[in-house]
Amino acid sequence: MIDWSKGRRGVFLGKKIVLASTTRIDAIPQAVLRAFQRGIFDTDEILMTDESRLRDFMDFDRNNLNRNAICWKILYLYGIECFPGDLVVDILDRIIKK
Repeated sequence: MIDWSKGRRGVFLGKKIVLASTTRIDAIPQAVLRAFQRGIFDTDEILMTDESRLRDFMDFDRNNLNRNAICWKILYLYGIECFPGDLVVDILDRIIKK
């Protein structure tokens, strides 16, 4: 058994974790962002960056049909077609422009 109490060594030793840019996601009106998060993910407590993809918020234990259900939900609520690999910020931009 590995003892993690002393920290992890190896490939992560000396490396820093850096949050991806949020410049584009910060430019989305908060009302639009919160409505999207609540409507699609049933919460508004989500950390999103400019590099967040829709699939980052999908359950990998589900089959492809269930994972694609989020895309169907976006199509139903917003009339926007998307794929699990799409950037969330791009989907939000398309919603705003519609």
